[in-house]
Amino acid sequence: MWEHDRQDGNGDSHLKSGLVGPSETVPVIEGRMGLSTWQGLFLCEFDGPRTGRRIVVTALADRWN
Repeated sequence: MWEHDRQDGNGDSHLKSGLVGPSETVPVIEGRMGLSTWQGLFLCEFDGPRTGRRIVVTALADRWN
């Protein structure tokens, strides 16, 4: 028997997080995010609300140009 929800009551939050994923990769083209017209980024909080959240951004340089 799966008893995760009995431990902390947030099994649904873990399942949603697994479906959405913890990260995203977006190219930066000429200083702007390379998203199309209807694309955007947003934060999903499945186990909250929280008083604060830390977001980590990692930039990788294109070394072929």
